[in-house]
Amino acid sequence: MTEQSGNVWVHVEDGEIIVTLPSSTYRATFYRPPDCLHLSLKDLSSESDPRAPLTLAEFLGHAWEAAKEKARELGWIV
Repeated sequence: MTEQSGNVWVHVEDGEIIVTLPSSTYRATFYRPPDCLHLSLKDLSSESDPRAPLTLAEFLGHAWEAAKEKARELGWIV
């Protein structure tokens, strides 16, 4: 299921939280390592997208917050 969180989209698939920014190439994938109480970044878009309304760094900040919110909803983190 994909949900919108602020201006990013959040999707959970195969134990990973995938965050994307519509109309851009920005994508970040987060996961919770085994026996850990935190999220880790697994993959991030490697280039800035000139069409995006955010810089890659700004997107990462939004993606991190959205991923933490989703992980809390799922009970992955406190």
